[in-house]
Amino acid sequence: MRGKIIQYNGADGTGTLVAEGKQHPFALAAWRGDRAPAVNKTVDVELDGETVTAVRAVGEDLLMKERAAQMGSRLGAAWNRTSTSIQTARAGTGHAGVPSPGAAAVAGGPPVFAARGAEILGFIVERYGFVIPIAWLLFLIGSLAFSSVSASIDAFGVHRVVASLSMFSLGSVVTAGFVIKILLILSYISIAVPLFWRHRYAWLTLLLPFAAWLVALLEGALTMSQASDASPYGSVGFAFGFWWSLVMAVLVAVPAVMRFLESK
Repeated sequence: MRGKIIQYNGADGTGTLVAEGKQHPFALAAWRGDRAPAVNKTVDVELDGETVTAVRAVGEDLLMKERAAQMGSRLGAAWNRTSTSIQTARAGTGHAGVPSPGAAAVAGGPPVFAARGAEILGFIVERYGFVIPIAWLLFLIGSLAFSSVSASIDAFGVHRVVASLSMFSLGSVVTAGFVIKILLILSYISIAVPLFWRHRYAWLTLLLPFAAWLVALLEGALTMSQASDASPYGSVGFAFGFWWSLVMAVLVAVPAVMRFLESK
């Protein structure tokens, strides 16, 4: 279960955490982490009855991904409410107060899901076209799951990859990492902006994926240069996921700019 450290005494290695609304004391022997426990740190907690048996630090990358997923869930709920309202408005009612077939479909039953799915898909295509939502989804997957930067060493004639980071994870090891993470989170949210803000400038928010990639490029290049100077036996380079994200960011940005220019 998840918890949070609310008190820790470094002198005797004891502390207190709260999990599921209850406070539990813990000792340093139960701590599983590279750094000492810290107040307000989010942790994973294992209990045996009321006794804390293990406390594991939760990485910032995981927390950021979970927050992004929560935002996605909220946007999905908002999308469902919007699509239902649109379907209801389009369906209307028949003469003499008799519901039309479209309005009846909203009520429930197996045909409703197919009709609602077709309605939502049609609305997405009508607003965005095909390229933007598909490229945005592939950018989301690429920046979170694909390897964008890899570190390797050459020793005794063997080339071995020792670390691999996604673009989102890159934000934990570079100087401007916080900027990269914020831009990526805004990129994930940007797809909803043209849906709720019916203004031509809303399309420009879809340039955020490319902006995030550009900052990651600059910071990644700087990190590679520093790593190359530090060790002649190791190297850091951009991987497949980095170029994948570039292609998808461009496929989102180009039609978005075209729609901005076409809008009056």
